[in-house]
Amino acid sequence: MKNISKFQQVYPFATEMVSSYLELLDLDGKTVFTVGSSLDQAFNALVLGAKEITVFDVNKNTEEFYKRKREIIINSSLDEVYRKTICIKDIEFSEDIFSFNDVVRMNNYLQSLDSYKKLQDCLKNEKIVSFIDGNLFHMNDSQIERKYDRMILSNVVQYLDDNLPDKTKNPYQFLRENMDIWTSYLNDDGILQLLYLYAYSKESLKNNSNSVSTYNLCSVINSLDKYPLEISFFDNFLGGGNRQDAIVTYQKTKK
Repeated sequence: MKNISKFQQVYPFATEMVSSYLELLDLDGKTVFTVGSSLDQAFNALVLGAKEITVFDVNKNTEEFYKRKREIIINSSLDEVYRKTICIKDIEFSEDIFSFNDVVRMNNYLQSLDSYKKLQDCLKNEKIVSFIDGNLFHMNDSQIERKYDRMILSNVVQYLDDNLPDKTKNPYQFLRENMDIWTSYLNDDGILQLLYLYAYSKESLKNNSNSVSTYNLCSVINSLDKYPLEISFFDNFLGGGNRQDAIVTYQKTKK
């Protein structure tokens, strides 16, 4: 990945409305592949019933951060986890650190004592979360030897343009090539969460001239014509004022 160093910062907590979109993916009893950084996708997936998590991330600090945050969660009360996490030393954090109230709103595992205790119990199983270092845009170079029921890509695909093999390559052709690879790791009837779109409402569908290729959904849909996509909108109250975010998903059917 070009400029890989800029992806080595860690988000202490998610910057997405994880509590809104993970519930749409029916994670109960499912094997889950997810990107890492804050680890909140993994933690919330466990609370929602996922039976096994593989974290795949280009960030070399992700696994170490998981170990630190896991220990905090297991050994701390619900009221302590936010403060102790943002005070972790020796790991560089992104500047995107939201308030306690916003972080609670974004994460199922912080919203009730029962959810938090469930996560604590899950994390006592050291094998329930595993890690693979790798670049999402070069997945065939990674040691992935299985398929998954659910694949959660968060907002990583918005960096598609930064990863083009050369600037003459059509980004939507490159997206399609990668979609073929990503879905090869998806079980039949499995769901891939392909895109997370910040500040994206139904009105945004009319705009197909965004500088970020994946925000031009008409072009995305046309390039992935063999992959029926579904878009789901939900409220995101972060950053002041009401707004919507969206996810784009694909469900693999048996051939």
